[in-house]
Amino acid sequence: MRRKDREVTGFSEIMKIVEQCEIVRLGLSDGDYPYIVPMNFAYEVKEEQLYLYVHGAMAGRRYELLTQNPVCSFEMDKPLYMDCITEMKNVTMRYLSVMGKATVTFLEGEDKKRAVDEVIMARHEETKHFAYNESALPRTAVLKLTVTEISAKANLDTERFVHKEEQGVDCHRAQYRIEQADVTDKEKVLALYQMQLGREYCAWDDHYPGMKEIEFDLARDALFVMKDENGEIVASISIDEDEAVKKLTCWRDDLQPGGELARLAVHPSLQNKGMAREMLKYGMQELKKRGYQSVHFLVNKENKKALRSYAVFQFPVVGECEMFGQPFFCYESKL
Repeated sequence: MRRKDREVTGFSEIMKIVEQCEIVRLGLSDGDYPYIVPMNFAYEVKEEQLYLYVHGAMAGRRYELLTQNPVCSFEMDKPLYMDCITEMKNVTMRYLSVMGKATVTFLEGEDKKRAVDEVIMARHEETKHFAYNESALPRTAVLKLTVTEISAKANLDTERFVHKEEQGVDCHRAQYRIEQADVTDKEKVLALYQMQLGREYCAWDDHYPGMKEIEFDLARDALFVMKDENGEIVASISIDEDEAVKKLTCWRDDLQPGGELARLAVHPSLQNKGMAREMLKYGMQELKKRGYQSVHFLVNKENKKALRSYAVFQFPVVGECEMFGQPFFCYESKL
């Protein structure tokens, strides 16, 4: 691999990327040109052997090509976000990707049904218990890809963000660090909140969020801030306790207790640089450490910037609600 700095090694680390991908692109041999076809997929692992499963009609060009030559190359990826790095005058796409080769087997009989029932339908919570039409199985091609080669790359922003753990970390090379806020941060957090007022889709006003919410969060060790190398606060997020949100009927019973992340704020000069995503990731780590089973978010339905931030995590929308005079999507995801 030419960019060794982006290579992901270790089977378990590669599988973390596979888990986040939804589409696999198969490269098939078709004379002088490759034939590329994108497909949904499921997978299973047995003793560090990866198997991919795809399905579709028992007709068409891909079916003909694989019948003639049952091997393929494959690629899957997860675009994260476009990162505009002002200090370096550089723009780069943050992403995760996996490539490899595989041999292809057409499954029949009980092997086909097991693959559908135990792997394909089990990939997503929405389909895990779905009663599909079994009479369609004879007309469906189910392909098992036995992976023979695999590699992965990640273009992540590992230098600019450091999560400050209890044991301490070396932050000298990092431009930003995330930590739990304390009472000395109150005024700066309030100033950060006030910078958001008047921005498009912002439901905040001169009274909310204010010092009352800051002190409420500090009393519960539930306020977290990102600081730059000079100690200035550039972003914040809170674990909220809002009874109205808790009582929404869209939350799944089997994912409780769920914790809500709220009051996410980023300095206006640093927005669209991945800060919000880092704060969300940190907040989810804190929720998990505190024993929560899921994370809850409310996002304004018209706030395209926020929706793009949440799309990176592929959170499912489980409902909609009207609160604070604005329409919201309700997001919930297992931690």
